[in-house]
Amino acid sequence: MSNIILNTEGTPLNLTAEGPAGGFQALGMAGKKFAVFSLLNKQVLLLSTSELKEMPLKAMFGAKWCEQHYTEFHEKKEEFVFNHKRMASDILSACQAAGSYTGSTERRAGVWKMADGSLVVNGHELWKADGTVMEHGIINGRVYPVSGDVGFGPQTPPAQEDEVAQVLASFKALHWVNPLSGELLLGFFGTAITAAALRRRPHVLMTGPRGCGKSSVLEQVRWLLGDLAFACTGRQTFAGLFQSVGGTAKTVMCDEFEADPNSKSCKDILEVARMSYSLGEGDEGIVRGSNTGNSVSYRFFSPFIAAGISPGKMEPADVSRWLVLESSGKPNGARMTEEQARELGPKLARLFINRWSVFQASEEMVRQRIMNVGGDDRLADTIGTLLASYWAFVSATPATEQDADAMIGKFRLISQRESSFNAVEPRPASAEPP
Repeated sequence: MSNIILNTEGTPLNLTAEGPAGGFQALGMAGKKFAVFSLLNKQVLLLSTSELKEMPLKAMFGAKWCEQHYTEFHEKKEEFVFNHKRMASDILSACQAAGSYTGSTERRAGVWKMADGSLVVNGHELWKADGTVMEHGIINGRVYPVSGDVGFGPQTPPAQEDEVAQVLASFKALHWVNPLSGELLLGFFGTAITAAALRRRPHVLMTGPRGCGKSSVLEQVRWLLGDLAFACTGRQTFAGLFQSVGGTAKTVMCDEFEADPNSKSCKDILEVARMSYSLGEGDEGIVRGSNTGNSVSYRFFSPFIAAGISPGKMEPADVSRWLVLESSGKPNGARMTEEQARELGPKLARLFINRWSVFQASEEMVRQRIMNVGGDDRLADTIGTLLASYWAFVSATPATEQDADAMIGKFRLISQRESSFNAVEPRPASAEPP
C-alpha cells in the first residue's frame, strides 16, 4: 500500500513535511464508498460522493492544506477560489486506483503484533515495547488510526515483583479446587492485554456456590483491564456483542453466565467465543447476509471470562476452548480495592509488554511439555498459553523444561476433559513455580 498519492499532474497530495498539516491518503473502495485516511485527524473515513463538498473537505483534511493545494484563479470571478471539485475528483480516482478496501486492515485500540514478531500498542499514541513513539498511519499494509485509551503508555512503569505478588494473592484468596487457579487467572490477564497479538485466546469460566467470590474476582479483573474490558451481565445476543466488541481487542466479562446450549443467547456467546479463540487478522470471521443483499463479515478477537453458579454443559467444540475454575466456600484472604487494581493494572500490562519475548519462548516450551505427557493440541493451546502468560509475570527469563514440568505437575484438570493428561503426576523439577 503506497504512502504517496499523486494527482493527474504527478504532484503528491499528502505532503506534510512543509506547509500546513492535513491531506489525505486513499485506501480504496469500500462498496460504494471511498475509504480515505485523513492526515489531519489520523482517522479512516468512509465517504460518499455527497460528502465531497467544500466545507466537509476542509473539515476532514485541513482548511489551510486544502487551500494551499487546491486554490486556483477563477477567470470569470476574477479571484482565487478553492476548487473542491478537483479535489473530489482526485480522491475518487485515487480510491478507485487503490482497489477494494476492507476494514480488517485497521488496527484500532489494543496491542498488535508486527511483521517481525514484536508488539505495537495503539491508542492515543502509537508506540513499541521499547518506548519508541511512532506516527499514526499506514505501516506494513496495516492502518493504525488514532484510537481510544488503552490505559497505559510508553512512560508507564512496569509492575514490581511485590506488586505482581499482591495481585496473585488476591486471585488466590478464593477456595479454588484447582491448585493453580490464581496463577491461571493472572495468566488470563496477560492474554487479555495482548489478545489481538495471540495465536490462541483461551476463555475462563469461574463457577461455584453463591457467595464464594466469583463475582468479586471478575470485578477485580475488570478494574485491572480498565478501558480494555467490556462488562455485561446475563444473556447477550450476537448483534449486541458485535456492536460492543466486534473488531476490537476488548475482553468480554460476563457475570451470572450459565452455560445452556439450548438457550439462544448462550449459543450466541459460545459462538462468538469459539470464533474469538483462534481468529486471525486475515480471516473473514462469520459471513452472513444482510437486508441490502450484500454479505457482512463479523470478526471477533475478544477473550471471555465469565462467572456463574452452574457451568452447565458445553458442546465438545466449546469445552476445549474454555477453562473451568471451580471455587467452594467463602473467600479467605486479602482482595484488591478498586483503587489498587486500577493503579496496578497499567503497570502489569506494561510489564507483560516488556516480557513479550519471555511469553513467546515459554509458550512454546509449555506447549511441548504438555504434548509430551499426553495432552492434545487444543489442550496445549488453552492451558499452555495461560501458564506461559503467568510465567512472564513472575520471571524475566523463559521457562525451562523443569519450570514447565513444575507448573504442569501442579495443574489438575479436574473438569470436563477426557485426556491422559488428567492423570499426570508431578515430575521432578529443579524449581517450583514462584
